[in-house]
Amino acid sequence: MLTLWLLTKHFGYDRLTKAFLIIFTAPISLIPIYLLARQVFDRWVACYMLALYLVTPNIVLLTATCMDAFYAVFLISSIYFYFLALRKQFVILAVLTGVLWTFRCS
Repeated sequence: MLTLWLLTKHFGYDRLTKAFLIIFTAPISLIPIYLLARQVFDRWVACYMLALYLVTPNIVLLTATCMDAFYAVFLISSIYFYFLALRKQFVILAVLTGVLWTFRCS
């Protein structure tokens, strides 16, 4: 909730602002989903994974009214950076994983 508070402090605190915030940040989660699937599998599986994610019922039905899509950006990005840190052996990526996970949990 800390992340939502910080963003609504700058953009205003009403339902319409939160709805637009969720709608504009939800598509950002497509980037780490594709990168994660491409790192683990290949390009075709990554494209199929994007298609499945786009028709997932909670993404289609609840994007504008629920915070799931907003926090999914931090969750999926932290998982991607975790796998990238394991593969590349960079400590800074492990720290970035922890920071994104903290934003997800707050």
